[in-house]
Amino acid sequence: MKTSQTTFNDKFHLLNRFNKQNFNEDEDYSQLHTTLRNNQIPVPELFLLGGSENSAQFAADEKVGFVYAYFINSNVDVLHKSIKAYKQRYPEGRVIVGVASVVTENESDRVLVEEGRTNYALHFKDGRKITVNTKQQLETFTEQSRETFEVETKKIEVLEGSALEVKRQLQQLNIEGLIDEFMLHIPVQNHHLRMKTVKQLAPTNQVLNEKEGII
Repeated sequence: MKTSQTTFNDKFHLLNRFNKQNFNEDEDYSQLHTTLRNNQIPVPELFLLGGSENSAQFAADEKVGFVYAYFINSNVDVLHKSIKAYKQRYPEGRVIVGVASVVTENESDRVLVEEGRTNYALHFKDGRKITVNTKQQLETFTEQSRETFEVETKKIEVLEGSALEVKRQLQQLNIEGLIDEFMLHIPVQNHHLRMKTVKQLAPTNQVLNEKEGII
């Protein structure tokens, strides 16, 4: 007899309670406390990454920030419905939209963008879905996994063009003014093109810190 699996929402809700330390005295984990917290280290701000209206509503109910993964689900209608649903339930919450963006100036740049436009969605029999970004990641996962799954090749939407053109596209996504911040996902491996994109799209035109894996 199979035991029921804990859902992602249940796990996130528990994580959120741990972060806020709001267990009642008669509940499990009520005696569990972090070593440094009381007025020494502020409570970390949690964000939920999602790409649907349901995930936005869940983030609002949990009173955490919401990151809409536009680089995975580039449906503009779903984007706006999700943000509205979130703001209606949690007006003071922060909305960040993760967008695939690259500043391109020539055909060589555009070829690199096209190479990075492909994602691979792995669909498992139990309904789970995992997305990997490169063919190498797909091959590695296939070699290491003992499970069977179906592979769906997907093309993601990338905002590209000059820095001015990309900024105009970002402004168009935020036409209703409900997005607090954009998070750039740069789907190319070329370091020069990645740094050029960051420098030209950064609000101050300065990159203060470079750390592999963040950009």
